[in-house]
Amino acid sequence: MKGLLAFCICLAVLACSCSKKEESKQQTAQPSSRLASIDENKAITPQFDWAGKFSEELRKVCIRGKWGYIDEMGKVVIAPQFDFAEGFSKGLARVKINDKWGYIDKMGKMVIAPQFDYAKDFSEGLARVLMRNKWGFIDEKGNLIVAPQFDRAEDFAEGLARVIIDFSHGKHGYIDKKGNLVIAPQFDWAGDFSEGLAPIMVEGGKRGYIDTTGKMVIMPQYFGAGDFSEGLALVLIDWDGDWVYIDKTGKTVSDTATIRSTRVESEIFYQIGEKRNVLARSGLNLKEAPTPSARTLKVVPYGERVFIAEDKNERVPFEAEGISGHWVLVNYATETGYIFDGFLSKLPAPPNSCHDLMQYADQKLGRVGKREEIVFDDCECNS
Repeated sequence: MKGLLAFCICLAVLACSCSKKEESKQQTAQPSSRLASIDENKAITPQFDWAGKFSEELRKVCIRGKWGYIDEMGKVVIAPQFDFAEGFSKGLARVKINDKWGYIDKMGKMVIAPQFDYAKDFSEGLARVLMRNKWGFIDEKGNLIVAPQFDRAEDFAEGLARVIIDFSHGKHGYIDKKGNLVIAPQFDWAGDFSEGLAPIMVEGGKRGYIDTTGKMVIMPQYFGAGDFSEGLALVLIDWDGDWVYIDKTGKTVSDTATIRSTRVESEIFYQIGEKRNVLARSGLNLKEAPTPSARTLKVVPYGERVFIAEDKNERVPFEAEGISGHWVLVNYATETGYIFDGFLSKLPAPPNSCHDLMQYADQKLGRVGKREEIVFDDCECNS
């Protein structure tokens, strides 16, 4: 990844953070007018307070604080009755009633009663559920297959799921669909299996690949590692270099063009436990669900750190004050919730005395060269 691109992106986020009104205006304000439900070919009369995207031909909508579903013609097919709802996946949708999550089918029938503190979509026949701060797995009938016992768990992929047994230990391992620990927790980070291999990270930050028995197939040597697809995976050889393809032996595929850093940027996943600093002057709302209308659990103040709680690409796109980003699951204090990542940064938040943002970034990143001064009216200058 080119260093200059990452630098410019970071500066753009930092610059936007010094506006006192940006986050409170976007996250606390409700839509000022009713929203229309629109697909690529049809426009539907405005009538909803909020509308999601279509998934499996249905779209979640909010009317007067309750969530339901409409079809592509705008007809309400499942009456608004839920405190919150997610899109359909494999014929089922997660819904929330009285602080508990369950699942409905496309007729609106409750097929798994609300009983979980949180729940995720099904993957390979099992779904992650949270009960009393521990994760376990249920089947499509709601039967508890793997008892809640993990501080963190991810979806099954190729028959295995990543888990963290105890956050105090913090190591990643893998279980099978019976809950048996088949690869002992030993990695600082781990990814899903694809085509028989999974990316992992060891102490020191280097990444390699293991097979489904836990054997190290490609030794840790990369700064970034993606999933295998059609026999190839993207890896980052060094921080200032480009992403390249490797095969399943770890050999660089010489006849494959180097991947442009701008393309790879959109494919990067967060790592569980990564720290991010809040750059919104008014703070960021930690939400119960990935939508502005969800209940606010806490307000994370400017300069505070949050810790990434989920590294999969399940982030919901969102835009605030012209900044594009996603809702991402994070831990803060004793709460776990969703926060807008457009105002998060690896860099510490600038002090209130900052007025030359470029100089501040230069000092933090060790950059020199031509700069443009950015002055903020709400910052005092002492430099």
